[in-house]
Amino acid sequence: MLVVLSTSKTALIASMLGFCMIGFCMIVRRGPVHMIAGLATASVAIVTITGIVLLAPDLLVAAIGRDLTLTGRTDIWEASARFVEAKPWLGYGYYAFWLPDDGPAYWVRQAVAWQVASAHSSWLELALGVGRIGVALFALQLLATLGRGVSAVMQPKAGLWAPAFLATFALYTLSESHALQANNIFWIIYVAVAARLALDARQC
Repeated sequence: MLVVLSTSKTALIASMLGFCMIGFCMIVRRGPVHMIAGLATASVAIVTITGIVLLAPDLLVAAIGRDLTLTGRTDIWEASARFVEAKPWLGYGYYAFWLPDDGPAYWVRQAVAWQVASAHSSWLELALGVGRIGVALFALQLLATLGRGVSAVMQPKAGLWAPAFLATFALYTLSESHALQANNIFWIIYVAVAARLALDARQC
């Protein structure tokens, strides 16, 4: 109810993904037949959504009450992305891109006509802050954690919250700059979940 009242479409979609992930895990754990049915249903859903995003994105954004700029995010991405090429490998330093008022961020703010404070994309934010090397390292760590989350799905004694959170976190990286952000509760929880799954994997 609070998510709906917040009018945040990103939060609503992420919450729905989390609940769907929990339901998927419960079905998969019932046995091989249920696993095949669950995987087939999930595959159809993924292909359908991907097709809509690629072929008719206007229908999707209209359905959630947004426009093709995703509340101005695409304008920020377009204005920020060109600065990645200036320092592609190591970036401008951790969160340093947005701090100086007369730095590169000035031109981004001029382009979007408001005082934007982040790239609104974890991947673009990392590219600006720690470069492509940092993006590659984070991608490898995220893939490893997601792999451990998938393994947890198949363990009857493991909880279902971690895989659901990881799916939500991965979705959020596309539209929010929470990865590697200090004092960010979403990032703190991710680190805790990743550490716990890593410890469990070592004990197996």
